[in-house]
Amino acid sequence: MTEETYNPYFVRDVHAAMAQELFSFGSGFSGAGAADLGYGLAGGRPVFAIERDPEAVRTFRRNFGENSVEHRDFREVAASPEIIDRILDQGGLRRGELDILHMSPPCNEYCRLGGGPREGGTAELIFDVVTMAKVVRPRVLIIENVPELGGRYRSYLEAALDLLCFDETGRRIYYAHFMELKAEDYGVAQRRHRLFAIAVRVDVSHLAKINSDIDVLLMFPAPTHAPIPLEVAFAALPQSEEELHPFREAMATSNLGHLARRIPHDPYRWMTPRRAGLGKNRFTTVRAAIRLPGPTLTASGQQPDGRSGVLHSFEHRKLSLREMMRSSSFPDDFTLTGTVGQAATRIGMCVPPLMAKAVAQAIYEGVLKPYHDSLRGPDLE
Repeated sequence: MTEETYNPYFVRDVHAAMAQELFSFGSGFSGAGAADLGYGLAGGRPVFAIERDPEAVRTFRRNFGENSVEHRDFREVAASPEIIDRILDQGGLRRGELDILHMSPPCNEYCRLGGGPREGGTAELIFDVVTMAKVVRPRVLIIENVPELGGRYRSYLEAALDLLCFDETGRRIYYAHFMELKAEDYGVAQRRHRLFAIAVRVDVSHLAKINSDIDVLLMFPAPTHAPIPLEVAFAALPQSEEELHPFREAMATSNLGHLARRIPHDPYRWMTPRRAGLGKNRFTTVRAAIRLPGPTLTASGQQPDGRSGVLHSFEHRKLSLREMMRSSSFPDDFTLTGTVGQAATRIGMCVPPLMAKAVAQAIYEGVLKPYHDSLRGPDLE
């Protein structure tokens, strides 16, 4: 873990990597396709994506192609084996043939400010994930969410994994475990912690020497990078005055602008109002330190006129869209459709692509490559 560099890349690089077709993958709750970018960078072939938000769908299609995503409510897909079979068939696959199924169900009820799970709420979607996975039968299922799902709300995750891992007769179907990963360990210039649960189907697990749930922990990626400072990630980042204008204007017209002026610029560490001696108000407001990775970006906090969020290190504004994209490891030319606020939402809700890439590469090398090699048999000279 010695690298402290950030190498900008482009959407064409993702498509070139996808052409390797090392493994197949599908995603649900796909958003703008951040996780799909990571799986593509790892050499994966996309089979399907499912997303209900119309603007996220527009963004996804702009970057991946018109037929790249199913514009549907996930519950509708999960409850219909016919729809599942159709979207698999469109990718040339049948049940049991998909390599990786990636799921990022909504985290709003699990996160610190979400108020907790409620009956009929989004927290229950994790059980719909299991319902779909039992039809698709992927070789590997990956569920991504906030760390609280493995902490305060661990019972939800464990209940879902129990349903996945055993059939109605009690026969073992998957081995599964979960771990909190740090985005800054994988080349992302942002302190973003996410929980990943990995489930490996039993008929492919033995080739990876997985014989118990605890063995799945060996499949999680080791750190690849030293923390990347924002000043490294933002190097040579082109930005126009037009792109910066919404964020500068918001500081002149919003309540946050008055507070932001009183938070010292260019701090040596992240600076909150409380650290600046301004009281405990707006604890989610923080001025970034340019020589450190950035703070966690959130969907609500990064709205230009929102009352909280991440402030630029030495300018009187929040991070711009291009800066948010770099600190979240998006391609430089990734197109975000809709308003500035909608674009900020897409970034704030994302799985950083380079983080997803690291997970996918670890799964490919540890599980899928040995499995596919075994199907081909020994090389004949």
